[in-house]
Amino acid sequence: MSSAAAAAAEIAALEPTLITLGYDLLSTKRYWVAITALWAYEYILTLGDEIRYAWKGNKNLVFWLFFLNRYLSFIIIVITNVGTYSHNL
Repeated sequence: MSSAAAAAAEIAALEPTLITLGYDLLSTKRYWVAITALWAYEYILTLGDEIRYAWKGNKNLVFWLFFLNRYLSFIIIVITNVGTYSHNL
């Protein structure tokens, strides 16, 4: 068997795996779009309450836990989306 035929056989054996991997990557991108949209929707809906209760209230442990939970998730979403959609990094 020639090397070209062997290479073609290896590619043919990997093709179903590569197709599955491609679908999985596409699904992952769609999930992150949905996560980003839901986060933005929730942020817009609750921004008024955040300003009224969190930012104008006491800066205690509860405030800092709220702040960490709200804005750390934003940072994680941004980093993940940049990594997912930037092909030249």
